[in-house]
Amino acid sequence: PLSVEVPVSMSGQPSLTKWSAILERGVSNPTGPRALSVSLSSPASASVGVYTLQLRNISVRPVHAPLQPLVP
Repeated sequence: PLSVEVPVSMSGQPSLTKWSAILERGVSNPTGPRALSVSLSSPASASVGVYTLQLRNISVRPVHAPLQPLVP
């Protein structure tokens, strides 16, 4: 197939027989960007090659932090 939708989980082991993805949030850093790692696993039957990962319909719950006053 030219494309495949991959089931995504927040934990667990990758599948050995089908495409799978595991999301892992990085450690929160109040002064920097938030990190999100995507571990993508292919089945043994997948062709060797270069693949393009497109993320769609990602919904992340917003995290509200108290505002810090600017100090000159």
